[in-house]
Amino acid sequence: RENMKRIPLIIAVILGVVLIVTVYFFMSFDRILKAAIETFGTQIIGTEVALSSAEVSPKSGSGALKNLSIANPKGFSDGSAISFKEISLKLDTGTLGDDTVLVNTIIIDAPHLTYELGEGGSNLDALQRNVDSYMAAHTEDKSNAEKADQGPDTKLIIESLVIRNGTVSIKADALGDEGVNAPLPDIHLTDIGKGDGATPGEVTEKIFD
Repeated sequence: RENMKRIPLIIAVILGVVLIVTVYFFMSFDRILKAAIETFGTQIIGTEVALSSAEVSPKSGSGALKNLSIANPKGFSDGSAISFKEISLKLDTGTLGDDTVLVNTIIIDAPHLTYELGEGGSNLDALQRNVDSYMAAHTEDKSNAEKADQGPDTKLIIESLVIRNGTVSIKADALGDEGVNAPLPDIHLTDIGKGDGATPGEVTEKIFD
């Protein structure tokens, strides 16, 4: 009988632990996302990716990344090759458990590109080669057994991607120390990955193009 009386207390303790863990997860989710973007972004692009903050709402499917920067590759000047003031997105939360996730909108605001010429080409060419190298290393044909063990890869469909308020700086010896600064035209891409979906690497490649 004493053990029976303890059951409600045990259940209350378990529910309390679950509640605390759940609250902690949602409070820490932004930091987890920030760390993931910096880690995997650096792996894909081959140079340091840094992010000021990440704000997400798992319930509504909306989120924003603030002050994202991609450092220049080796062999070029210090500083960022590409930076963004803000990247906001809205996705269909009903597709989060599916093999293909539907992203309704992505808005990339105030990107700044530094186009720097060097002996082996430009810094953006070097970043593109890094992405191509990562893509080649991670899209090699796998045996059916490997695919069965790993399960299907998550893919994306992006209905609308807007890049706006962009600027570019061009640096070269012939242009002097200050180089040339100019605005970038706005870009609107639609239906990326429509049909079978696109892998995150393929989306990255499309944006670079």
